[in-house]
This record gives sequence, C-alpha cells and structure tokens, in this order.
Amino acid sequence: MISDFGQQHYLEIDLKRQEHLEKFLGNNDLKIRTILDLGAGQGSFSRFFNKKGYIVTAIDGRKENIDRIQADNNGINTVVYN
Repeated sequence: MISDFGQQHYLEIDLKRQEHLEKFLGNNDLKIRTILDLGAGQGSFSRFFNKKGYIVTAIDGRKENIDRIQADNNGINTVVYN
C-alpha cells in the first residue's frame, strides 16, 4: 500500500524538515547518537537519521508502516505499538 505521504507535496515538506534538522544537528554539542522516532509512519525521518549514522528506533501503531521500514533492511530498530 502506498500512502498519500508519497505524494510530491509531502516529499517536499519532508525535505524542508530534514534541512532544518541538518542545521539543528550540525553542531551536535550534546553528542546525540540515539534517536527515537515516535509515530514513525513509513520511516522517512528514521531513514534520514540512520543514514547520518544515528542509532534509530522507529515506533508506529500500524504494522504495515513498520513492515515497510523493515523491508529496507537498514538496521533501524522497529516496534509496533498500539
């Protein structure tokens, strides 16, 4: 199932959010290495942080969203939670 979040409008919003996160984490004085993505959806931010080298746990209430994240076999820890 492809969600509405795959539409160009939502992808552009995600890109802007990721640019903001890049600026925010650029300095990373706190030495953050672990990210908890609550309400991860299909994992766009989980993937973003994972590619940056963070240890990521993605939690979502929909099993199909978690299945999609796991299908990438990218080392992201996943939890289905209702």
